[in-house]
Parts: sequence; structure tokens; C-alpha cells
Amino acid sequence: AGPSVFIFWILAFATFLITGGFVTAQLGRMFPEEGSLYVWTHKVLGPFWGFFAGFVAWWPGPVSLVFIGILVANFLQQFATFFTCNGQPCTILTKNWEMGIVVLVVVWFSASMSYLKMQVTQNYVNVQFWAYASVIFLIGLSGVIWLLKGNPSATSFSTGWNPFHGEKLIFGLPANLTFFSFAILALLGIETPLNMGVEVNGGEKAIRTFLFWGSIIVMAAYLWATWGNMVVIQAGGANGTTGGAQTVGLAIGKWAGAAVSLVLAWVVLTVAVVYNYSFGRLLSSSSSSGAAAAIPTRPSTCSTRA
Repeated sequence: AGPSVFIFWILAFATFLITGGFVTAQLGRMFPEEGSLYVWTHKVLGPFWGFFAGFVAWWPGPVSLVFIGILVANFLQQFATFFTCNGQPCTILTKNWEMGIVVLVVVWFSASMSYLKMQVTQNYVNVQFWAYASVIFLIGLSGVIWLLKGNPSATSFSTGWNPFHGEKLIFGLPANLTFFSFAILALLGIETPLNMGVEVNGGEKAIRTFLFWGSIIVMAAYLWATWGNMVVIQAGGANGTTGGAQTVGLAIGKWAGAAVSLVLAWVVLTVAVVYNYSFGRLLSSSSSSGAAAAIPTRPSTCSTRA
């Protein structure tokens, strides 16, 4: 897509992230309870649609744990490629059963962390956030270092800004438009932290602050990292999953790329922990509000004697 990806990022920010942040802030103010999306839909549309929205929002949670396990394996595989074995890049986790073990470890670890006190897990996530922020900064910085070393930019920023140029899809739609879908997918979940809304210290003011600065950080991070990737690696040449570590490895050195791979593996592992906590609240909220009581059950035949 070339430089036009920045147009799609900004369009996604304006039409989805920012508007979603306003809606989430207002709903969080009106109904500051556990369950966020379930509670909001239940209050407005009733128990059936509340349960439906809650289930649809919860379902990707457990499914994504498997996908997250695969992502962890991918980053570990990339970590190995920064080293040499018999003159060739090292390879690990090449068999399906090895990938399966990684998935099981991710599920086990995330479930185990869910049994700990909330404060312990929160401190763990806070530490991981700063590591993740450092990696994002390093990816963008790689673009600066690449240029300071005298290398030309891998992507020309003088052309390619028209999002409607290039290959066409069915009905004449521009192929670059697919990146807009990717951008929306990457921005999903702004309401997810409010699944635990009752545990937010500071009430309404804290929710507004978290949403405001969280959105600012997300927008800056995506634009900065995208620029760094495009300066070092030609558009379309980077792996969509592991491209960040590849960029750092080329611009700064293999040791830095290997470190970024490990941190990103840790990041997605932590995402699994957060998902277990946050999406579990949808189930507890729906059951405690009486949605579970609506499920038909077999009448009891037991009786008691006075």
C-alpha cells in the first residue's frame, strides 16, 4: 500500500478509535459496572440481546488463546533465526507437536496468573507495558538510525499517497482498501478494559483519563512503528507478524532484533493473561445478573419434610 497506509491509519483513528472512545467513555460513565459491553446492551435492549452481545464479545477470548500461543511460537522461531547453526539460521519449533506444547504452556500460564490477586497481576502487566513501549519506540528509532547510517529509505514517501491507485479488487475497489480493514481489526477492543470497570480507582475521571491517553499512545505507536518499518524494509517485504524485530535487526543489529523478538513473545503472552481476566468478567456478569436463570432447567422432584 506504500505511504497510503498512513491515510488509512488516520481514517481508522477518526472513524473508529476516537468515536469508539467517546461512546465507551459515555457508557462507562452511565453504567460503571463489570461486564461493559454485556451490561450496556442488557440495560438498553434487554436480557436476550445483552446475553447475545456478551457471548459474541466473550467468544473470541478463549479462541484467541490458541492464536496467541501460535504467535508466541512465531516470535521464538524468529528469535532463533538471529543466530547461526552450521552456517545457517537456527530453526526451532518446526513440528506441529512442538507448536502445540507452546500453545498449552501459554494457556496454562495465563490461567495460572488469573488465580493470583488482581494487584499482583496488574503490577506484572504494568512492567510489561513499559517493555512493550520501549520496543515500539525502538522500531521507530530503527528508521532514524537506518537513515543516519547513510542508507536510503526502502520506501519512497514522495509518491504512493493516493489510496485509490494500484491494483483493483472486485467492483473496482482499490486493493489498498484491505489495509483499512486491518487497521480496524488492530484497533478493536477499546471497551475491553471496562469489563473490570468497578475496579477502576478514581471513578469517572480515571476512565476518561485512561481512554484519552490510551488512545493517544495507541495512535502514536502505530504511526511511529509503521514509519520505522517502511523506512528499513520495502513496503510489502516485511512479515506482518514479526516485521518489527526484523526492522530492528537490520538497522541496529542482530542482538537487538533477537531481544525485540523475545519481548514481543512476552507481550503476546501477557495479552493472554489480560484476556483471561477481562473476558472472564463477561461470564460472571451475565450469570450474576440473572441471564443464566433464563436457561430452562429440569424441575426438581425432591421434596423436604417439615
